[in-house]
Amino acid sequence: LIKSKISPKSKKSFLSKLNKNKAYKILDVGSGNNSPILTKEILPNSIYTGIDIKPYEKYDLEFIDTYIQSNPIKFSNDIFSLNNKFDIVISSHNLEHCNDWRNTLFAMVSVLETNGLLYLSLPSERSINFPCREGTLNYFDDETHKKDVITFNELVSEFNKYDLKLLFSTKSYKPYFMVFIGFILEPLSIFLKKVLPGTWALYGFETIFILKKK
Repeated sequence: LIKSKISPKSKKSFLSKLNKNKAYKILDVGSGNNSPILTKEILPNSIYTGIDIKPYEKYDLEFIDTYIQSNPIKFSNDIFSLNNKFDIVISSHNLEHCNDWRNTLFAMVSVLETNGLLYLSLPSERSINFPCREGTLNYFDDETHKKDVITFNELVSEFNKYDLKLLFSTKSYKPYFMVFIGFILEPLSIFLKKVLPGTWALYGFETIFILKKK
């Protein structure tokens, strides 16, 4: 509850606001390590499917119901080929790594149930002007990010092609409490040249969308 107040639109808060007793079918796209554990801790009855281009750690595998290891070339096609429809699709810092982000987004929408929810986060287009720090503050700090930065308006244009209702959006996510923490720690963050708790919030590093399929 406290964490959901501190950062009310984070992925963790998004999951925490769902019915913890319901067996949601969840697809985590580009899920990465620790995400299965986080999801199952919050929604223990959920049916978790993860797709990524790298193998999970062994401790994550016990929390996964289905795992698809893909590769950058066939990533969106592997999503399209999923037989299930999902109540929740999560794409947290995934699109900026995709060879074809538009087709990946289309694939995610295609496998989403009617009235299903899509949670999408990625680096803000403004981050190309942020200082460089370990942990990624400038978009190009992460060498695996694609060269062409995805813009807020480009995403909105794509959403308009599909039956999606926008529930929440922000170009630069700045939850107040975390901004305050970031402000306090900013001198240390500058000195260490590292992203610390609150650094992302202080700068508004994340673009976030929450959408519902009509």
